[in-house]
This record gives sequence, C-alpha cells and structure tokens, in this order.
Amino acid sequence: MRLVKILFVVAIHFTSLLFAQPDYDSKTAINGIHIYQDNTDPLLFYYEPGVLVLARNGNGKPDFQFLDMRYTGSKCYNDQGEKNFMSLVQFTVEMTKIEADDLKAARKNLKKRNIKLIPLPITHITSKLIIAPIENSDNGVMKEGALEATGKDGYSTSKVFWTKRSFVVKLNNHESQVLNDQLSNGRLGMSLAYSYNSDFKINEDIEAKGSPELLEAVLEANKDDEVMTENRIVKSDAIAIGIDVKKYPGTIMQIDLNKEMPPAYAGTEIRCYDFKNKLRPDLYIKIVEIQAQSVDNEKEVIVEARFLKNHSDIYTKHISFPYAIYVNAPMRYRITEITNEGERMVSDWKNKESCSSVIDITTQF
Repeated sequence: MRLVKILFVVAIHFTSLLFAQPDYDSKTAINGIHIYQDNTDPLLFYYEPGVLVLARNGNGKPDFQFLDMRYTGSKCYNDQGEKNFMSLVQFTVEMTKIEADDLKAARKNLKKRNIKLIPLPITHITSKLIIAPIENSDNGVMKEGALEATGKDGYSTSKVFWTKRSFVVKLNNHESQVLNDQLSNGRLGMSLAYSYNSDFKINEDIEAKGSPELLEAVLEANKDDEVMTENRIVKSDAIAIGIDVKKYPGTIMQIDLNKEMPPAYAGTEIRCYDFKNKLRPDLYIKIVEIQAQSVDNEKEVIVEARFLKNHSDIYTKHISFPYAIYVNAPMRYRITEITNEGERMVSDWKNKESCSSVIDITTQF
C-alpha cells in the first residue's frame, strides 16, 4: 500500500508531462525562446530546452576523462595474451538555464492572464561524438551515445529542465588512436552533436500516404487516441570539445587491465527501450540489479539501475561497481517491474549471456 501511495503521488506530480499535447504549429519565438501552446488547454504553454555546454569546475577544468586502457585479454573473450584496448570516453554536459526574467517576459508577451509556462516534455535526446581524422587520414570517428542522469540534477520535473548529464562511450583500437592523436597534438577536432525530440499534435491537414494496409494499421493503432501525435526534432546543435591536456594532464589516464576491472570504472552498459519506444504502457518503473564478484575476498557486490516512465529520454545507463571486480568471473542480473497500479514482479537471477558489456533489459515480445 505504501508503494502504491508513493506511485500515485509521483503520478500526480507528472500529470502535466504525461498528458501534454503541444501543438507544433503554434510555435513562436519570444526573446529568443521558442514557445508552444497546448492543444487542449489555452492557458498552458511550453518552452524549449536550453543549449548544452561542456561542464567545468570552479578552476575551469573540464569534466572530461579519457581512459586509455591496455587489455591483455582473457578467457572470457578467448583472446588471452593479445594486446587490445578497451578505452572509454566520459564527460559531463550542462544545459544552459532559461532565466526567470526571460520566462516572465515571455508570459507577459503572450498577453493572457493566469497562463502556465512549463518545460516542453522531451521524449529522447540523440547524441553523437564526432572526432576528426588523424592528420593525412580520412578515417574519422562518429560514435552514437546517450546522455545519462547520474544524480537528481539529471532529471527534469514539471517545473524545470534537467541541468547536468554525462556522456559515456567506448572506443575500439582505431578510435582510441584517433582520439589520442587529437588530444596529444592539441587539435580541436572533437565535438558532440545532439538533438531534442518531442511528441506534437499532428496537423490535421497533413495527408497520410501509403498502402491501404499501412494506413489501416496506423488508424487501428491510434483509434483510442483523442489526438494523434508525431515525434519531431525540437532543437539540434553541436558543441566543440577542446581539451588542453598539457594544462589538465589528468584528463587522460592510461591503465592496464589484467584479470580485474578497477572500481568506479563504468564498464557495463544497461539499455531499456520500453519507455522510449512506448512498448509497455502498463509499466511505470523497471529496475535491474547486477551482481559481480569483487576481488576483495571474492565477495559478491550488487549495484542497480532504474528506468522510469516519466523519464523516457533516459534509456541507457553505464554502471560501475564500488570495488574492483573480476573480469573473468560470471555476472548475474535480475529485473524488477512495477506497473502503474503498483504491482511488483521480480524475475529470477539470470547469467549474463556473453562477455559483452551491454545488458539489454528491453521487453521481448
């Protein structure tokens, strides 16, 4: 009963986000901020998210880390004795805040009393790391990744957008070499391209085209919806990521991996597309617990990752363990599902199927 009450309170808090119906055709710019009106509520408006910048600390040091790891192989991958690289790039971005005075001016400009101006619900964010090729070479790097929430500031609410998220991506041998060349030679050849997506009311004047079977399937899938929606890009941009490794040598770390994975290394990626792709309307929260074997006295250690219906834009998470764990030891995981009604279902423990760093807990039909 306590769990049901908690879910009910949270559901009320996010009602405006879950049932939002912004109208794309109502888009207007006020003081450089794009505003959208709700399709059903004439007093409800949405404002777009801010641009992203590379996060820095008080001394100007970028929150950026390139872990260039030499890997001597293991029986898990059947590559004992071979020299490989399991490099990882991780950095933090911040979303520029829309100032309160600008929002106040926008409300005044709309010339309506008692209006509500809230963040535009973002369904997902596409992000891609782009690294220019090595000098005299045509082979650059383009790696898709995801912006992950690592704390409360990584989640949007019904009143404000999230402020800080991390980007984590793995690199192979060639990609590591390209990035190392860019950083070591001080070249400004790295950037993060991103775009925000949101669901909008479909313009009724849009003509649907396709086979009779396709049109019938679309109508059938949306027969219970009061308003059909389409997913559109709200804003897209790119930020340059220039790292001065001479000024901040700690941004590059070279370590050796033998039979163990160091603590705090975000080496395991968890994916869940249930909410992003709207596969499970009945589902409210999905939790995965990952169990590994620590090097210290071979104790088992468990960490967990959560995915929520109200935050469909977060569908990938990289988890790390608080202690060093064995690379060759088997890893297990189990999934807990909590429905909108508060029903809880816990799966049996499952062995990780392969040595891949990815655990995909998306519902399989």
